[in-house]
Amino acid sequence: MKTLIARHTPNRLSKESFRILHLLQIAQWMSLDVAVGAMCSAALVCRLLDIWPLPWEPICILGAVVLLIYTVDHLFDAQHIPGKPVTGRHLFHWQHQRELLVFTAILTLFTAFAALLFLPSRLIVFGTVLGTLVLLYLWLVNTLKSGQARRWFHKEVCVAFVYTAGIWGVGFVQAKSLSAIHWLLAFAFGLVVLQNLFLFSWYELAEDIQQQQRSAVEIWGQESSRKVLWSLFIVFAGNAWLLYSMTDDSFIYRVLLGFGMMSGILAMLFAFPKLFRKNYRYRLIGDGVFFIPGFLLLIHLLFT
Repeated sequence: MKTLIARHTPNRLSKESFRILHLLQIAQWMSLDVAVGAMCSAALVCRLLDIWPLPWEPICILGAVVLLIYTVDHLFDAQHIPGKPVTGRHLFHWQHQRELLVFTAILTLFTAFAALLFLPSRLIVFGTVLGTLVLLYLWLVNTLKSGQARRWFHKEVCVAFVYTAGIWGVGFVQAKSLSAIHWLLAFAFGLVVLQNLFLFSWYELAEDIQQQQRSAVEIWGQESSRKVLWSLFIVFAGNAWLLYSMTDDSFIYRVLLGFGMMSGILAMLFAFPKLFRKNYRYRLIGDGVFFIPGFLLLIHLLFT
């Protein structure tokens, strides 16, 4: 394990710094930051929809489900890579398959028990439908081998949809009323998620080709994917302008500003790849943007 960490971290670290970096790196490889980001985002959505006090049980269960999906996905990828993986994330899952399978089984049982115990029936039905769609998609992308299937079934789009639907679904299912503004905010958030996923695939094109991993960037090519990414940023800006013109609610303005910050940071990562490729900075920052909703919520609770 020390060798694995050392290969993906800078030199000249003190022992204490190395231990801290060691734990943070493992947490990132296990997608704990993604799960916490999902919880922060779901909490903000619930406050935006006037669901108060915050329903911490479904929010925590959502975090566990996100962690479970990402762990299973990475284990699946690691098993189908010919030879030894070249990325730290896949190498970690490849080297610790047995331990992570046990972890996955325990987490699945715990999450299922907690859902039955704490979630209202509407959320259980919603989660079941969403989970069924995920299983259907995974079956399709691994069964259909034709070029047409490879062209239209992409993990980035599926994950963006599921991640966004899960986060906003926690609030939407429990909300007393919904407006067009709420749907447009959900769309804006989904665009940020899609930007994040396409950005990572764009950065990791060489590794995906070497590991024979499928991605939209690998199929469409780097230049076409570059145009798609810039288009996503432009669509986000247009949607943000529309939202700004539709409301005068100060909290919605702050949420929109937060989403704009998230998209702007991802655009910066895209514009300066040489700066952020070193030591996988783009991943640390790119996943870190999903903590911004948590900071927005904290500021709202402290100062209003």
